[in-house]
Amino acid sequence: MHSNSLRYVRRMSAIGAAVALAAGLLVALAPAAHAAAGADLPFTSVEAESATTTGTKIGPDHTQGTIASEASGRQAVRLGAGQRVEFTVPRAANAVNVSYNVPDGQSGALNVYVNGTKLAKTLAVTSKYSYVDTSWIAGAKTHHFFDNARLLLGQNVQPGDKIAVEAVSTQVTVDVADFEQVAAAATKPAGAVSVTDKGADPSGQGDSTQAFRNAIAAAQGEWCGSRRATTG
Repeated sequence: MHSNSLRYVRRMSAIGAAVALAAGLLVALAPAAHAAAGADLPFTSVEAESATTTGTKIGPDHTQGTIASEASGRQAVRLGAGQRVEFTVPRAANAVNVSYNVPDGQSGALNVYVNGTKLAKTLAVTSKYSYVDTSWIAGAKTHHFFDNARLLLGQNVQPGDKIAVEAVSTQVTVDVADFEQVAAAATKPAGAVSVTDKGADPSGQGDSTQAFRNAIAAAQGEWCGSRRATTG
């Protein structure tokens, strides 16, 4: 009986050691597994609240229907006219995408600075595509506060360089900036039909509906050959 009890204790000790070893391996492997998880993205994000700013940090806030609660990390930076947030570039890049909010019904612009030099181009910001009303849900009814503005910098920046965005006149809340090295535009494939050649407005400001219809009609023969398609 004593011998059986001793063997049981030894067996349980061995099992405990194996479990502890396995747990240790899991702990050791966790960081590598975490680093390898998710999509391989072409950009690196920097949170506005972790950058240098002359504006006001808002959040963290988990209250339904607030701007901060919809920001990544539940925090953001609010800029008044002339205030800015300056990001340290984390990787080689030639473009920036800014996630932002402006008050409902307003539009404006952000000045962009690279290492202290103001660019000629600005980032246009608008509330036109934000503030979606969701009357069918409980609690706060308005959501989708943030939109994105993108800009090719016209130059290459390196890790450690500084890029700042500055509110011109309209209040702008900045959530996060994404830095990306954008490849050159792809060449037009053989047989492709350009909508701009058919009169589309490349700025996106004008109505290009008819230009798209004309391009689709012209492309039917190129793409479908004898099996012609019809457009509605």
